[in-house]
Amino acid sequence: MRETIATRRPGAQGEVGAPTARSSMRRMLALRALLLLVVLPLAGCALTGSEAAPSPPGADGAQSGADLDLELRALLLLLEDRGLFEPTVVAQSLASTEPGTRELLARALERIGDPRGRDVLLELLADRAPEVRAAAAAALGAFPSAVVEASLLTVAGGEDRAAGSAAVAALARLGVPLAAVLEGLRAVDGEEVWRRIVPALSRFSAEERFEAASLALAEAPADLRRLAGLALAWRPPDRAGGALRELLGDDDPFLRAAAAQALGEQGTAEDLPRLTELLGDPEARLDDAEGAPAAAALGAIRSLVERGLIAAPAELVPRLLERFEHPDASVRLSAIEASAAWLLDERLEQALDARFLDPGAPVGDRAAALSAMARGGAPRAGDRVADAATASQPLLRASAAGAAARLGLRAIVGRLAGDPEPAVRAAALAAGFDLQGEPAELALAARSDSSAAVRGALFELLRRRPVLGHADLTRAAGGDTLGRERAPATRLALVRALEARGRAERLERGAVLATLERVAAGDPERSVRAAARAALESLGGDVPAPTSLPGRQELAAYRALASRSAAPVGLRIVTERGRISLRTDCRQAPKSCVSLLQLASQGFYDGQTVGDLVAGRELVFGDPSGTGLGDAGYRSLPETAPFLPAEPGLLLLDCSLSAGCGSRLRLLLSPRPFLADEAVLVARVTDGLDVARRLGPGDRILEVEPDEGFRVMEPLAERAERAERSERAERAEREGGQGPGRSRP
Repeated sequence: MRETIATRRPGAQGEVGAPTARSSMRRMLALRALLLLVVLPLAGCALTGSEAAPSPPGADGAQSGADLDLELRALLLLLEDRGLFEPTVVAQSLASTEPGTRELLARALERIGDPRGRDVLLELLADRAPEVRAAAAAALGAFPSAVVEASLLTVAGGEDRAAGSAAVAALARLGVPLAAVLEGLRAVDGEEVWRRIVPALSRFSAEERFEAASLALAEAPADLRRLAGLALAWRPPDRAGGALRELLGDDDPFLRAAAAQALGEQGTAEDLPRLTELLGDPEARLDDAEGAPAAAALGAIRSLVERGLIAAPAELVPRLLERFEHPDASVRLSAIEASAAWLLDERLEQALDARFLDPGAPVGDRAAALSAMARGGAPRAGDRVADAATASQPLLRASAAGAAARLGLRAIVGRLAGDPEPAVRAAALAAGFDLQGEPAELALAARSDSSAAVRGALFELLRRRPVLGHADLTRAAGGDTLGRERAPATRLALVRALEARGRAERLERGAVLATLERVAAGDPERSVRAAARAALESLGGDVPAPTSLPGRQELAAYRALASRSAAPVGLRIVTERGRISLRTDCRQAPKSCVSLLQLASQGFYDGQTVGDLVAGRELVFGDPSGTGLGDAGYRSLPETAPFLPAEPGLLLLDCSLSAGCGSRLRLLLSPRPFLADEAVLVARVTDGLDVARRLGPGDRILEVEPDEGFRVMEPLAERAERAERSERAERAEREGGQGPGRSRP
């Protein structure tokens, strides 16, 4: 690979000057040849009707350097989408004078995953641009080898802080012990060591993380204390109790909240007085962060009660009741949910019953009250579940399914399994799995559900309990190609369910492997093919090489994608509680970010409701089906990003399920030690975080709209329909040599 790359390139450190006009012309001609010989055959089937093939760069003899870099970025996005390593594109991108192109090259090489990318990334570690060096260091975390570890240790202890921090995170990802990383930082002074180590602490093992975080809280610069404390409180070792109790008195309210949450899992009865102190002023609001410790303390006390360590403290009932009326949904819902531990108190039971029966209460409050009554075994719970099962709001009926399962009300679960709303049927399906020891009959019925989202929810359940055999899983999907399962999200989930079945039943493993091989070689969606290849590798099957199957977008669309992801774009979310303003930065995750902007431009999110408020820490919305698997009709693989702390106000594209990334969004309301791999950062809140904290399940999203300057590339429905026509025409030509308008003999 190195032989194809010039030893002195524009981005290399120490080089002065720019490439000559003659060298630029040579690069453009080489790229033109690449487009004609390599890329256009890949995109050919997406060019239909009267559309002409795109003009290659340099065709008019006067293409600018900016145009050339736009073509390179488009090609990198295209090859990343197909999982292909193309040496000529890599060499041209490496020689680019634009740092953004070389940065995109580093990220693309990580996502493509070809071993040949390792040497290119090692070369990019010496790039002149700091953002390129940092991107290369982060990407090398996907290429385990002794050479990579040694190079990253050198960068970790070098002068460049950004690259050093990225190298530390990459070393942790590779499993290098923290002690070895610290050895590589010997030449770095004390404060700088903390600035490189603390952001990545959560990547290291629990014991290493605890020791380093404890020391960082005492010695690291003040602006790193929150990250250090969050790392200490995240999945702490058993011996962390003393340090967590010290954090309960910290000045930072988010650290007090993190410590309280951790003590709910490993604390003792002696922690009750300190946790009670955190409840503080009942009027504390989350918009100034002071409500976070109270919400976490309520959850921790409930956990101590449910673990049998303490009796529900009667003196806290008035505080719970006060919070039932709090304006912030996170505080209010935490109190309602915690009430399940106090239901021997008649005042709380009456308050929950009144909240459920109040038609003017937020529907999320009513659903939470129903769940708390069922969890706490309230005498009225059965009657209220029956009421909720016939309510007009789907969220209440879906909550009734879970509550009915907890109370053993099989008849209600069975009725809700036939509900007209997919979200309710999916909830009833999950409830039925909880109720039945062997839910194969229930799974068979759901296998033929009319909603792809419900079938996808079934496949997610089957990953944990693989009760359906290979034949039952594949028959309705069209056999070994899964061709009748048209929704990519559902096929992805089905691939994961097949993997689980192959692992659980050795006698069926051969049939499962045969299906996965066909899917890995022939599915039209790269995300599905990648999932099938990963499943094959996990089961010990033969993994086919990545194919060059054409995607759904023509090269012109990748050009537009590269262009529109180059600059930040404003985004507005208008809700019934107020407006939230955000700013996107699409350079780190261009496909995910531009997809969000396009969906917003087309009104996809308008009129949807908030689907969930997870532990008072993040809002979830953007799934029109309400099942967790609904989307806009397409899925993508996660776009990995630098290892970042998760701050309040980050808007993330959710990729947490086996079905990849769709349209569902998560808005963080409180900090975390890091941004999880199953979420892609697409925007940051610039104003209105207080509005977000007042939102709860069932609240309506009135409008999501980008800046006026953002132009939609093409409506999704039209693009999908045109791509389908193109694929049918291409398939007919391959099979019979006939044009799309002629019948076969």
